[in-house]
Amino acid sequence: MPDEFSSGRFTINPDLFLAGGQFTTASATNLGTFVDVGAAVSPTVTRAGRVLPHVEIDPAVFDHVLIPLQPLQQVRVVAQTPPAGTRLPRGATVDLVLAPVGQIPFDVFKDTHADFKGRALGDLQPVLADARVRDIVDRNATGKDVSAGDREFLVGQLRQSGVEIRDEDPQRSFDRAFQTVKGATAFQ
Repeated sequence: MPDEFSSGRFTINPDLFLAGGQFTTASATNLGTFVDVGAAVSPTVTRAGRVLPHVEIDPAVFDHVLIPLQPLQQVRVVAQTPPAGTRLPRGATVDLVLAPVGQIPFDVFKDTHADFKGRALGDLQPVLADARVRDIVDRNATGKDVSAGDREFLVGQLRQSGVEIRDEDPQRSFDRAFQTVKGATAFQ
């Protein structure tokens, strides 16, 4: 990328930004190139095709009402209307239901292992972040396909997250836990 952008009659240094209608430098140590654009620039902002009015902000008051910014959360689509795979005409509307990854409840999955009920995907993050767990889930279609060594490893990881495996209980079987973990990886 070039260090400067040129537009015929003048050059703008990317270290500059617009503040209060005038170009100013990004830091006091790097003064950059000043560009005189004549009168103060009033940006035009539109939303939904409507030009928004310019609003004067009192910095002394604004500094006290700033809400600390939250880090961006990863979101995933958990539902949509019409369903995925439906052929739509150009310009059709699709309604999406988005949820932060860590807050998606396991209850959205069918046949969830009993120990996952009432919990969210974020509770399983340490397990899902493990490369070996992801590899086991990716290589196997069902819990019955998992080798004895991989099963032992996965059971140990799940136990650390408060998930018990009891094959005599269909609600707490290894296969049901495996399918729950496999479903959770779709949201990672």
